[in-house]
Amino acid sequence: MRILSRYLLKEFSIIFLMCFFSLLVLILIGRLLHLKDLFLRQGLSFLDVLELFFYLMPNFFVLLIPISCMLAVFLSFLKMNLNNEFLAVQTCGIGKWEIALPSLFFAGICVFFSLYASFYLIPQGSERFRNKLFEVIKTKTDIVLKPNVFSLNLPNLSLYFAKLGKDQKTMHQVFMEYNNQGEKIILAKKGLIKFDQKQLSILMSLKNGIIYSLNTLPNISYLSFKQAMLVISLKNVLKKIGFDAKKIYQMSAYEIRQKQKKQVSAKGKALFKMEIPRRIALSFSSFILVLSILPLVFSYNKLRQSVGIIICLSMFVFYYFLYTFFYSLGKSASLNAFVAVWSPSFVYLFFIFIFYFCLNKLYK
Repeated sequence: MRILSRYLLKEFSIIFLMCFFSLLVLILIGRLLHLKDLFLRQGLSFLDVLELFFYLMPNFFVLLIPISCMLAVFLSFLKMNLNNEFLAVQTCGIGKWEIALPSLFFAGICVFFSLYASFYLIPQGSERFRNKLFEVIKTKTDIVLKPNVFSLNLPNLSLYFAKLGKDQKTMHQVFMEYNNQGEKIILAKKGLIKFDQKQLSILMSLKNGIIYSLNTLPNISYLSFKQAMLVISLKNVLKKIGFDAKKIYQMSAYEIRQKQKKQVSAKGKALFKMEIPRRIALSFSSFILVLSILPLVFSYNKLRQSVGIIICLSMFVFYYFLYTFFYSLGKSASLNAFVAVWSPSFVYLFFIFIFYFCLNKLYK
């Protein structure tokens, strides 16, 4: 029995890693296409891109781990069935439950890693992604700011200046074209760039200049100033990739509890109250999905291979549909938070029971 368990766990692990990394690569390629404008604008190196994607990867683990676990168990048992290994094992007096036990143990391992990703990897990865992106923008801006060269790597801003001061930070004879809620041309004798990491913004301190507003063309209005501060928010850059503000799934458990106390509306309270149970319930989906396909595996000889694979993937889609449906009910405070996050699992198992009952009647 120990030999069989080790063999099955090895098979599960190999196929799980193949499915997991194949799906992860496909998702990351999609994200790369989505982020290509940002990467090209900032002139990121290959190592910078790899580091950013490394921090971004945990966001997809909660979805990829359950489907990879389900496919690993299903395809491993499918392989055994095709090689008549099931028949050989059962001939040795090993029952179906003993064969199924390693798959449930493997699903438990996947549950543990899902919980670890939900409560630690995703919050940490999201925070480091934000910090790294800000650091890259700051570094690249420091490098690109050269006299007599147009700098186009800042959001909504084209910058040109004649020379740098002795401190290598103060710009002289500054020209800027700023497009944010209207186009403006800004001329200033001196300018200095600072970065505010807490507010995710670039601060442009300007002295002795004129701001020309082009919103009223053909008429042009202008405003003279002795000292002005231009704030360039990087949140617009991060908003395009979904990192302008911390999403609830990117928060730590401590942050969720603190935010929950500050909520006034019923929907706000329901959303934060549901988050921690949601992560636990979604992590346990690996166990639920594996449990649901075991009857299909043990009666697979009654079905064609292609049909079995389609049914397996359909089960995952059906579970995710139920999760989305009940989550939206809980989010709108139409349903109790605990009921909203655990209902998908129980409703899913109920329908799967009916499905197998009908399937047995059909193939009896």
